[in-house]
Amino acid sequence: MATRMEPALMREERAQMVEILHVDTERSGDLYKTANNVEKYESEKLLRVFFNRCCIRYGGVERHWDGDGGYAFFPDEAKHQKGAAVRAAEDFIKGLPSLIKQITTEVGWKHFPLRLRIKAHRGEVFIAPDSGLDTADPRNLDDFLKREEKFAPRTNELFITQQLFSELDQATKANFSLFLRLVNARSLHTALYRRKRIPIANQTHPNRLDGKVSTLRQEDWEYLCEEIEAQILAHTACNQITKGMISLLNGTSPVHKQPAITSGSLMTLVLDALYSYLQLTSGDCQIRLCYWQEVKRHGRRVLSVSRRYPDGGRAERRKRVFPIEDQQWKVCQCFQTKRFIVTSDVASARYDQKWLDFDKGQKSKSRRLDSAMQIPVYCERSDGERSVKAVLSLDVDKPDMFLDANIHLWRERLVGFLVYLALAEELRTQEKL
Repeated sequence: MATRMEPALMREERAQMVEILHVDTERSGDLYKTANNVEKYESEKLLRVFFNRCCIRYGGVERHWDGDGGYAFFPDEAKHQKGAAVRAAEDFIKGLPSLIKQITTEVGWKHFPLRLRIKAHRGEVFIAPDSGLDTADPRNLDDFLKREEKFAPRTNELFITQQLFSELDQATKANFSLFLRLVNARSLHTALYRRKRIPIANQTHPNRLDGKVSTLRQEDWEYLCEEIEAQILAHTACNQITKGMISLLNGTSPVHKQPAITSGSLMTLVLDALYSYLQLTSGDCQIRLCYWQEVKRHGRRVLSVSRRYPDGGRAERRKRVFPIEDQQWKVCQCFQTKRFIVTSDVASARYDQKWLDFDKGQKSKSRRLDSAMQIPVYCERSDGERSVKAVLSLDVDKPDMFLDANIHLWRERLVGFLVYLALAEELRTQEKL
């Protein structure tokens, strides 16, 4: 396919420095388990065509394709020069939602959970007239290509090696964060960098259209649909909380003079609904929720975990307690500053010593704590001051799920839940009197 469009540089029989962009379908056997041969062919053909289109745009050329994945070379001497593989990969990832829609439409599937491992490297390769005869030192090609999970540990995200990262300009480097200091793959030993997620411009928010519908791009429409769906689900979840409160009011309390709605019963309603909402709106991410309340222990004000979703094993059930003034912890920072605290990329924050784990378990591969956000739960006093009562802590197994630039969106999404939690905290205060 691509050989007819190869630049002259790719037809020369000599060693060249090239950037290598490699994509591979994750668990393709499971993905196509129920597909017939024609459906699988059509799907893989569309994937290949799209990959080639992105590569050709930046001077790249496909050198190998094997059904569900392949790789392309970007010669250093091509007109697009260094960073071309990164730009091609960015276009590829940006267009994945549209590609998936095209595949489902043309093949006739309702759902197509395409997950790709996407990685880029740089090394010297001897280019042969026949791409099957290309040769290179293993650290420049084979050891990189054959280790998909090592060099692309997350799907549908771009990872690049130190060899490519070091050649990028400063503006492009700023779009990457260090993911692993060292990856060992036989002869290839390198650091690994991950492409950060860049938020879509805020002016496309549903409440800020201002009649500019005609100027919206495809990605703007997709973003709008996602936000509108999230807001509808949030309203639905809050309605369920209200219905639960009415049900409690209509019931009878077994204890004489005990109120029908207690802080504990309301908190259960709210956090159950909130966790269900977050699961629905987080796609295939695994999300965790912890609710920290202010309590007094031995005369000191501390934050203690009162609820946790999902409820883990014995290690997860143990109580964590931190003095409120201990600012090394994000939850304490949130409580003291009365504002959202976002850690978009926990792995990078660890390297920069801006994140401290509670214990070794938070670093484990099975835990996969990649992005986190702490949210203050407060009541406004008559003088307008905020009295913080608790902290809602969220984390997911996807880097950049939470971004500083998107705090306003999360605030708008969660405002109903936060109001109910503030009410529960007021009830808790009254119950102590």
